Amino acid sequence: MRSAWIARAHSAFALCFVAVASAGIGFAGIVTPTTLALSGVYVALACAALAMAATAAHVAGWRVASMLVLVWLAGFLWFEGVRATGALVALVLASVAVGSCLRTGPRDGVLAAAMGLVVLGAATGWALTWPVHASVAWWSVVVLLVAWRRRHVLRLLRAMLRQWRVRVASAPRSAALAVLALGLASTSTWLPNLQADDLTYHLQLPMELLHDAAYRPDVQRQLWAFAPWLNDTLHGVVAALGGEATHAPLNCIWLS
Repeated sequence: MRSAWIARAHSAFALCFVAVASAGIGFAGIVTPTTLALSGVYVALACAALAMAATAAHVAGWRVASMLVLVWLAGFLWFEGVRATGALVALVLASVAVGSCLRTGPRDGVLAAAMGLVVLGAATGWALTWPVHASVAWWSVVVLLVAWRRRHVLRLLRAMLRQWRVRVASAPRSAALAVLALGLASTSTWLPNLQADDLTYHLQLPMELLHDAAYRPDVQRQLWAFAPWLNDTLHGVVAALGGEATHAPLNCIWLS
């Protein structure tokens, strides 16, 4: 009886939330021909991705959620290219390797990757002005880190895979819906850098690392030159690994 009442309460809350959100969108004037067209694009993308994932999952015997991950990664590879995808994989592996040195637990690969990102970005921040940030140097760092911690990295990745399978199997539809929504959000990383703050500030550090293998802060040219954020530093690492100034790999990591 109690569980049925809780289920009804959850349904009522969800309906109220949808009603309030819809009313807010209507009164705010967000619904325009442009937003409706953009919504249509997202609906078409969702239907196409779901159809491909469901078909491939049926053939391969996989869960739809797992196949959706591959569909969205294939889209990232198609729009961003091999170098950006390689930078994404390299940064994840390097972060897991660094995070495995910390006491995150032998089975918590996500926490290890998150802490490894922070440590990697913080350590890089102290060496930004050193002329050592060539692509070859950063790939050497990744290879050395992964080779050094290879057993720990493999153990964490296997644990993450087992946890993924268990959680997807316990709620396959919810998992597929979550991956579908996350994948739709990740399509924003397929677009080039268009925002004003990206073009005027955030791309400065990656571009300087690409051209000079070092960051040369000049406060006369940029007021925030001496205050690169952790995010900017990691974007610089991605640029050095991928050989191009792209925000896509790191933004995908933040989304996941």
